[in-house]
Amino acid sequence: MRKILLATSALVLSGGAAFAADLPTYEPAPVAAVAAPMYNWTGGYVGLQTGWAWSSVETDYNFAPVGGPAGSFDFDSDGWTLGARAGYDYQWNWAVLGLQGDINWLDVDGNGTGGTTVVNGMEANWLASLTARVGAGIDRFHPYLLGGVAYVDYEHNNTYGVAGLTASDDDGDFGWTLGAGLEVAVTDNISVTGEYRHYWFDDKNIAYANGSTAKFDTDMDAFTVGVNWRFGGSAMSNY
Repeated sequence: MRKILLATSALVLSGGAAFAADLPTYEPAPVAAVAAPMYNWTGGYVGLQTGWAWSSVETDYNFAPVGGPAGSFDFDSDGWTLGARAGYDYQWNWAVLGLQGDINWLDVDGNGTGGTTVVNGMEANWLASLTARVGAGIDRFHPYLLGGVAYVDYEHNNTYGVAGLTASDDDGDFGWTLGAGLEVAVTDNISVTGEYRHYWFDDKNIAYANGSTAKFDTDMDAFTVGVNWRFGGSAMSNY
């Protein structure tokens, strides 16, 4: 009887082992890698900027009515700029669209002489613009182009020393601006920028009562660096 029980147990155990060997095996599915979140440029911001501005002024003058010269010459002016800005960006996939306004104090001035008797000068005091921005959101990097309208407050003056004629015009002028820049997010809420712009302004005309005239055609360029405080949108997202 003992031999029969032992033989039966061995048979059962060997059959169970064979059955277990035939069962399918399951391995846990691999865990998918989670993509790192990308920076989202959607949201508002305020910022400060400073830099250098320079201007080329084309001048035409005509003092023939008082027996003086007529001609043209160019002169340059340059100086510092310091300002503030505010705007809003919206990111859709990689494209970033935005609107920005800024106002800047200017210390830009210069003068030049035509011949030996005609002196023209320009002094710029402040500059403002409203621009649209379009660019790409490449994680924390945002290269962009911008363009819009601008207004400058500046004074032009003209002197013809022989006749003792001096006049100035301190009315501001509207114009246009185009430029490009790069913004980099150094934290979720702070970014730094570098930007170049070119400005075109309407001609400035000075007319004397005796019929003498002077005309100024002023363009301006500026390179600025700045810092923005960003808010109002989700700081990070997977898109």
